[in-house]
Amino acid sequence: MVVGQGQQQHLPILAIAAGVAVHHGIFRHGEWHLHGPHIIASHILLGAATAYYLSRFDDALTNVFGQLAVLALAYLGGLFSSMTIYRLYFHRLSSFRGPKLAAITKLWHVWKVKDSTNYLLQQKIHEQYGTIVRTGV
Repeated sequence: MVVGQGQQQHLPILAIAAGVAVHHGIFRHGEWHLHGPHIIASHILLGAATAYYLSRFDDALTNVFGQLAVLALAYLGGLFSSMTIYRLYFHRLSSFRGPKLAAITKLWHVWKVKDSTNYLLQQKIHEQYGTIVRTGV
């Protein structure tokens, strides 16, 4: 059974909304960095279920994977946009000064101290931002 493209135009919008909802409903609560494998596995299962749903309406496998890629990008865009806006403007630590990328992701700090010079980084950012500095999420 083939369904016209016009009937599935709402799916990317729903994927963006799902990304925002997952951030506000789940990821804002608790310590999720310890559950990486579970998060990845659940998203793979969600992708497989979505691919199955899409395949029920389109027989061409390339169309299914194309649609799945669009939906995945929309979902991840909604999720990461929501996380970024929240962390920069609404997080309880947003009033503290510090590097903006450090407020968005912990990967900033990991990248900066990849050569084991955390003490130099701390000294530098304290000189730049003052005594109290936000260096993470």
